[in-house]
Amino acid sequence: MEKINEDQIERLYEILNKYYIQLDWIKKVCNITNIRDMSVWQYNYLLMIIKQVKEING
Repeated sequence: MEKINEDQIERLYEILNKYYIQLDWIKKVCNITNIRDMSVWQYNYLLMIIKQVKEING
């Protein structure tokens, strides 16, 4: 499985900070121990969920 690259990790941290999402929560949801273990599929799916929640809640 392809892992996310440094640019994607940086973007993920920006999004987590913007929406006050805890990194521990992301690790539990994605079942990873380190953010660098996240696959591209998990990354894209997570961004899609965050986008949908943002659209629903404004």
